[in-house]
Amino acid sequence: MNKPNALEQLFPNHPYADWLAGSCEPWTVDIICSLIRATSPMYMLETGTFEAMTTLRMHCASGEDSTLISLECMKDRWEEASTKCLDLKGVTILNVEAVAFLLNYKGPKFDFVFLDD
Repeated sequence: MNKPNALEQLFPNHPYADWLAGSCEPWTVDIICSLIRATSPMYMLETGTFEAMTTLRMHCASGEDSTLISLECMKDRWEEASTKCLDLKGVTILNVEAVAFLLNYKGPKFDFVFLDD
């Protein structure tokens, strides 16, 4: 079992207590999801899936018929993220380097892009 971080120790019931360092900050994800709800993009791209927390929130903020492609270059992170998103309609997690993907991409135009690291 993981030792609680400082935020979890000080504020165990805080909504950001489960934020993992390395993930996109929750307040940033709030803004991203607000933009998604406001613009209703049909085709979205995210780079840097990490643990898929932002991916899950982006999916929830988007419409039922939207498509979200998320790119993760690290195989272990890709495997974990893919498992979390397995049953999400319209979500695809690819194990690929973002620049290589974009240089060779020939699909539909993206309506919303979140470039994370």
